[in-house]
Formats: sequence, C-alpha cells, structure tokens
Amino acid sequence: METNALCFSNDVQLIFETITYKPIYSSTNDRS
Repeated sequence: METNALCFSNDVQLIFETITYKPIYSSTNDRS
C-alpha cells in the first residue's frame, strides 16, 4: 500500500512538472 502511494505520488509529481515546464519552454521558444 505504501509502495503504491509512493509510486502514485511520484507519477503525480512527474506529470505536474511536465505540465508546468512545457508551457514555459514553449513560450520561451515562441519569443525567440
């Protein structure tokens, strides 16, 4: 149970970082 929660938390963090990072990268690319 704890292992599953840890994996789920890790996935959520990865998804969150991807969602927050990509728009910043895209807007930086567009400006250039």
